[in-house]
Amino acid sequence: MRWAAVLALLASFASSAMADPVDERVAAGEALAKRGEYSLAIGMFKQADAQRPRALHACLIALTYTRRELWAQAEVALATCHARATAGDPLPAWVDALDQTLATKLEAAQVAPITFRVEPPTPAARISIFSPDETFAPRVVHLAPGTYTVTATVPGRRVTQTLVIADNTPQTLTLQIVRPAPPSQVPWILLGAGGLLAAGGVAVDLLAVQPVRREVASAAAARDEVRWNEQGRKLDLRRAVAIGMFAGAAVAVAAGATLRFTVYRREVVVAASPTGIVLVGAM
Repeated sequence: MRWAAVLALLASFASSAMADPVDERVAAGEALAKRGEYSLAIGMFKQADAQRPRALHACLIALTYTRRELWAQAEVALATCHARATAGDPLPAWVDALDQTLATKLEAAQVAPITFRVEPPTPAARISIFSPDETFAPRVVHLAPGTYTVTATVPGRRVTQTLVIADNTPQTLTLQIVRPAPPSQVPWILLGAGGLLAAGGVAVDLLAVQPVRREVASAAAARDEVRWNEQGRKLDLRRAVAIGMFAGAAVAVAAGATLRFTVYRREVVVAASPTGIVLVGAM
């Protein structure tokens, strides 16, 4: 009997260890939905979907939103459900009935079909209206009258606009995405030129000025006035070249740094659409 109890306990631990946390969250969400705790159920389904995106999870979210009579959220989730469906991740048997129910509800509800577009068309564009974790590709969404904050995101860019819906009149909302001009290279060219001039000045000093300086010192020690005068003129010329290169380097670096942190600090691109959405991007 003692060994049987030990084996049963081990089997219980093994079963718990092998339990799939994603499936556990789905089961918890279904239990919450049956009790009418729809918001908590949606949260569980979203957690499961964040760990493992599946058509089933999106379908369950759509079904629960339908029960909450949040038709637009249900519409978006149901579209995701259909888009994800594959042979390995098929649609639940009840989805056809859900499609019909939602279509009937949208037809009867006081909602406006809003077409969301992104220009130029970008496959990676995602739009959110309800919450950051409920995004969708540009499409038609039926929204009830009210004020909405619309956020469109593409890689490296984001734009937000307020949308006001007064009645069920169809609207098209176009988000104009403009790629920024490449950042100006002028500051970097000046900084690079300054670096090259400084390096040149060092080279001139080491290879041209210092040897002549030694010649001048040698001529002075030998009291050779002719050679001292000749080498002195060379020293003055070469030293002037080195000093000029260092001065040029200082000016170029100062100009490049000034431009980089003033004139070219913010390169702003502004684009507007006929619907009033404005995108501002700063480098």
